[in-house]
Amino acid sequence: MGEIRNKDGLTEEEFLKQYKPSKYERPSVTVDMLILCMSRYLDNLKVLLIQRKNHPYINCWALAGGFVGIHESTYDAACRELQEETGLVTNTYLEQLYTMSNPDRDPRMRVIDVAYITLMREQPVLAGDDAKKALWFDISLHDDILELKNEEENICSVIKNAQKVANEVLIVDSGSLDETVELAKNAGAQVIYRAWDNDFSAQRNFALDKVKTEWVLYLDADERFNDELISAIKKATEKCEDIQYKIKRKSVAFGKEFNYGVLKPDFVPRLFKTKHVKWINKVHEHPVCDDKVNVLDGYIQHYTYRSWQQYYNKFNQYTTIWAENAYEKGQKTNFVKAFGHAFFGFIQMGILKKGFLDGALGLVLSVNHFFYTLTKYIKLIDLQRKEES
Repeated sequence: MGEIRNKDGLTEEEFLKQYKPSKYERPSVTVDMLILCMSRYLDNLKVLLIQRKNHPYINCWALAGGFVGIHESTYDAACRELQEETGLVTNTYLEQLYTMSNPDRDPRMRVIDVAYITLMREQPVLAGDDAKKALWFDISLHDDILELKNEEENICSVIKNAQKVANEVLIVDSGSLDETVELAKNAGAQVIYRAWDNDFSAQRNFALDKVKTEWVLYLDADERFNDELISAIKKATEKCEDIQYKIKRKSVAFGKEFNYGVLKPDFVPRLFKTKHVKWINKVHEHPVCDDKVNVLDGYIQHYTYRSWQQYYNKFNQYTTIWAENAYEKGQKTNFVKAFGHAFFGFIQMGILKKGFLDGALGLVLSVNHFFYTLTKYIKLIDLQRKEES
């Protein structure tokens, strides 16, 4: 059978030899990557963005991406651009999400863009190539508006607050993926690293071993000293007495300051002679110190839960840590005891500590404390069941 010819009498080989690609305009092809991950504590979804180094849209935040080479597939280009602009080498499958072909979408030229999406584990990123910065941003939805937020600016605020009373500020980092470490160092803090292992006391003791000063003062990232407390701390540390100091802590959650129940103001030991204290308990950690206890004037403002999503993810994290710790210590329970502890927890927070006086939110938190207590004991029961099976 002879070769097939077209209406001009050309074979395919002859047709390709005389074909002129310049007859048609050539659009450029680019790729973009929508890279998502869950935060380290599984309390939020994050998206990876890069800050553009050049025009167009210089200094604007965008998805990582770039032009497809003449000899590469869009998939290969996506993997290459991701590595060049963020330092990530993905072993995760990239799913083709969408093709964007609006003729006016790029001010430089006609560009057809192929977008990819993947979900990967949270890991450090390093900007390169056309990217000025590369950061993970929290994703949240408020009133049907998508908001992206990066928390790194908070570290400067807490350092500035701590520097009002301390000559040295020491920060324990557990693997920040934004510019927290760089910002902390620029703000004058010393940063040390310890991998997170679900043990709050271990983090505090690790920092304690690095402290060289006579006094040590603890401040969490979501806490701030008020002016009266700052003055009291300065006076206390001028003394040579072996005293540990408790500080009043007021909690703000969901934009409201609480006075009763679960988030009732409490007194937390935070200021010690460095060589006189150690911390115990993986969750709800507390110090062991034999020095006399005094209370400082002023208070710490604790900015706790910002959203119910954050609340319930911490709920899950803390109940799991508690159950695992109790199991390791050989603690036993059953469903009757679990419900008993939960019921007493509700009575304690909702009635004895007057949680209902904080209004609807106070009552909701009291009810949730019932389920918090029940959940941690049920998780312990589940660990016991697995051991027996």
